[in-house]
Order: sequence, then structure tokens, then C-alpha cells
Amino acid sequence: MKITKSILHLINLILKGANAQKVREQAELVAKLYDESLEKNPVTYRFLLKNASADDYLRFDPLSGTNSRFSNEPLFRLLKAIEVCRDEFTTLLLCRILMGFVTQCGSSASEVVRQKLIIRMDGTNSLIRCFLSYFRLAAVEGSVVDILTSLLIMLAQQARNARMFGKSEKFVTGILAAIVDGAMDASVVARLMEMLFFIIKFRNRAIMSLLESQSIFSVLLRVFDEHFQQRFVAPAHLEICAFAVTSLSNLARLRCHREHLVSADAQKVFQSAMLIICKDVESVENLSPLTTSFAVEFQVKVVSGLLSF
Repeated sequence: MKITKSILHLINLILKGANAQKVREQAELVAKLYDESLEKNPVTYRFLLKNASADDYLRFDPLSGTNSRFSNEPLFRLLKAIEVCRDEFTTLLLCRILMGFVTQCGSSASEVVRQKLIIRMDGTNSLIRCFLSYFRLAAVEGSVVDILTSLLIMLAQQARNARMFGKSEKFVTGILAAIVDGAMDASVVARLMEMLFFIIKFRNRAIMSLLESQSIFSVLLRVFDEHFQQRFVAPAHLEICAFAVTSLSNLARLRCHREHLVSADAQKVFQSAMLIICKDVESVENLSPLTTSFAVEFQVKVVSGLLSF
């Protein structure tokens, strides 16, 4: 397939360290070929399951200094290309291809198999490194962070893999900094909050200590309060609130953490929110149908979370 050769050539250019203009030109060519029909066609991704040793586009091995048994395989090279690429357009395109490989190739069971294959190839760390590199760019597009976050959340469904997220101190502090910064779109912050939820859910001592050192209780309460005030601006704000409450609920399972919540004045924040929710319910007839639908759905989650403390 023409699309296969074009993608492999793009990956090869990135791993060879070709100049940015050449990489972008090839990425634009791939983007034109990679239309909706190809994106949803399982045949498009077959090349990622084949050993690439005999493929002309993959004879160059930029990883020859490593002992990885995957270094010659297309999927591994795609993951490495995502890790080292610093062009937003190209990174977004490669992530779309990776997402298509996982989600467009069969049943949910098949999807899990592909997720595990990515994890076995150390794909989680490749995505984390890419994620962190874009966080350092002030003008990064939300769409790049959004799809990287979606891929990482997808991989976090595996409990052992979710713990891996917590082992990267820069990753955790980067997520917290981005959530608190407020510069990103609410939809992206919601995905970051979801990722933080998984990190907290599969907690270990090291990550709990790190989170406590970052004042996680105060951070989550502040995030809840700020986004609750914007709950009718966009559905993502209430989704953020729901993840904040659920994360705090998981943290509050330990008695020592409940003491942190008391000292962070959680009761005052939540009592105020409960009063506002009651008023919202009373005036629900004044809201548009779409806003009402989202408000009711997420407020139920918020209330349920509040009552679990």
C-alpha cells in the first residue's frame, strides 16, 4: 500500500534526524493519504505487526547501540519516532496512526492485545517522554497534548502499567503544574485529571510521598473550587470536578489523609458546593436542554463523591 511506504519513510526520516522541513513535507503527504476511510480500515495497520528486517525503508537502525529485540520492528520504530519528534503536526499525525492501530483493528479483546504489545515495547515511557517534551513548549497545541493524554490513559487501564506513571517524578509534577496553570483548554485539563486519577488509584508509597510534597489535597480542592464556578461554561469543567472529588475520595481512604483534608478546609469548600448544587437543581428549568443534561449527569457524580467522605 502507498500509505504504508509513506508512513515508513516518514518514520525513517525522523529517526535519521532529517531536517524539519523534509519531515514536515513527508508528514503532509502522509496526512493527505491518511483520510477517514484509511484511518478506519484495519488493513492500514497490518504493517505494524510485521517484522521489518527486509523492508527497504527500515534497514537503517538508529538504535543499533541498544540491545532491544524490538529495534527492527515497525511498531517499536513508530513509538520511537513519536518520542523524538518535535514537530506538532507530525507528532499529532503519528499519534493518530498509533491510536488507529489500537482501536480500529478488531474486537475489544484485540484492542487489549495491542495495548499490551505497546507496553511490552516500552511504549508507555516513549509517550511519557514525548508528553513531557511538549509540556516544556509554551505555545503547544492542545490537540497534541489531548491525543497523547488519551493514549496514556488507554494504556493506564492495565494496573501494572498505571503504576509506571507514578515512577516518573517529572511526569507527575508536570501534570500537576499543567492542571494548576490554567492555560490549557478545560477538555485537556479533564484528561489530565483522569490520568491523575489513575496514578492515585494505583498508588504506591513513593508516589504518595511525592503527591503529598506537592500539596495534592490543597491542589485538588482548589481545582474543584475553580472549575465548579465554571460548571455551566462547558461540560469539561464538571468532569474536572468529578475527577477531583473521586481522587480525593481515594486519598481519603487512609486516616492520615483525612486529617490533611480537614486541615485543607475541605468541609467548607464542599458545604458551599452542596448549597449551590441545591440551588441549581431548583432553577434547572431555566437552563438549556443541553446544559441541563450535562449538569445533572455530572452533578450526580459530584454529589456522590462528596457524600463518600
